Amino acid sequence: MSHKHSNNIEINNKLHIYYISFDLLDSGYGQVKDKFYDELFDDIPAFAFGTDVMNEKKDKIGLVPTVREAMKKLYTIKEIQEASREYLNSNSTEDKYIKRGEFGELLLYHLLHEYFRADALISKIYFKDSVGSVAHGFDAVHVDVKEKIIWLGESKLYKNPKTAIDELAKDVENHFNVNFLDSEFQIITNRIHDSKAACDDFILELLDPNTKILRKLANINVCLFAA
Repeated sequence: MSHKHSNNIEINNKLHIYYISFDLLDSGYGQVKDKFYDELFDDIPAFAFGTDVMNEKKDKIGLVPTVREAMKKLYTIKEIQEASREYLNSNSTEDKYIKRGEFGELLLYHLLHEYFRADALISKIYFKDSVGSVAHGFDAVHVDVKEKIIWLGESKLYKNPKTAIDELAKDVENHFNVNFLDSEFQIITNRIHDSKAACDDFILELLDPNTKILRKLANINVCLFAA
C-alpha cells in the first residue's frame, strides 16, 4: 500500500483517526501535503470507474487516456465545476462546496483501499443515473474478498465537526432499516456486472433478496467518515 503521507491512529478496533504526517523539524510541510494530494490524484481512475473497469480501460486504451477520461467524468458533475471556479476565483469558500459529496467520497475511497485493503465493488461516479446526478445510496460500496466483508461507507465534510457527526448519525438512522438495505442491495446487484469480485459466492449470497438481513449484516462493516 502507498499510504506514505498519511497516518492512522487506531483508538480501538472501531475508531480510527487519520492525519497527514510530517516531521516537526522539517520545513517542507507544504511538500508533504502535495505528496498526499498526489496519492489522492492517483486514486481518481479507480474511484471513477471501479478497479476492474479501470484495469480493462488501461489495457485497452492506455494509462493516460484512462486518467483523462476519469477526470472528465468527475468534471461533468455541475457542482464539481462550481467548486473548481470557487476555489480558483475566491479567497473564501462556501460550506456548500466543502460539503460536496464527491470530495468526501474520494477520501473515503482512499482510506478503505489503502488501510483496509477493500476495493470498490461499484463506483457511484461510473454509474451516474444521469449527467450531473450521481447514484443514490451509500457513499461507498467496497469489498474485501479475502475476509469476506462488504464495506458500506458514508462520508461528511463540514466546517463544524459536530455537524459532520450529527449528519452521519442521521444517515445511520435513515439507512439501516430493511426497506433501505433491500433497495441498496438491489442497486448494487444491478451494477456489479463489471466487477470480477461480484462473481464470488459470498457476494452473490449477500445480495440475494432471499438472504435474511441479519445474515447480511454479519458480513458488513460500516465506515462512517467525518472531516
